[in-house]
Amino acid sequence: MPRDGTAREPEHQDDGDSGRKKALIALAVVVGLVVVSIVLLHVLKKSSDLEDCEMQGRTNCAPLDTSK
Repeated sequence: MPRDGTAREPEHQDDGDSGRKKALIALAVVVGLVVVSIVLLHVLKKSSDLEDCEMQGRTNCAPLDTSK
């Protein structure tokens, strides 16, 4: 208690919601990074497979589009 007799209120009262929000935001960021990483790995793997096929001298590396 200060000398002037007035009680100070805490500068920041954290009821847990702020920490929970921060944790959820951090979790969302981590999940987003994981999803982006998985998509990127898939694209790079596909590109690598096509490049390996072409480097072997094959002429039928790209899949044919038969949806027409």
